[in-house]
Amino acid sequence: MQAMLPGGFPFHQFNLFEASLPGKVHFLLADPVSPFTIEVTWRPPDPITLHPRGHVIYYHVILTDQYNFELHKKNVTGLKATFHGLTPNSLYYV
Repeated sequence: MQAMLPGGFPFHQFNLFEASLPGKVHFLLADPVSPFTIEVTWRPPDPITLHPRGHVIYYHVILTDQYNFELHKKNVTGLKATFHGLTPNSLYYV
């Protein structure tokens, strides 16, 4: 929006909105690729049923152990993340 101040000087008004996180992903799956690698895939927030509150720029994916200790983390722009160098027969959380 633009208006004029006295004397003909332009006045600009901007409406700023606080950024918020988009909705949650759905159909999160973790598939073993090998004994040492898993591939995590998901579907983006559904704009109709999940009512996203923002635009997805990237996904922050964290892999933890059974004690919630962060082992790996990645920022990805796609709909999958692959984690390598894992220990076979271990419990992991995404």
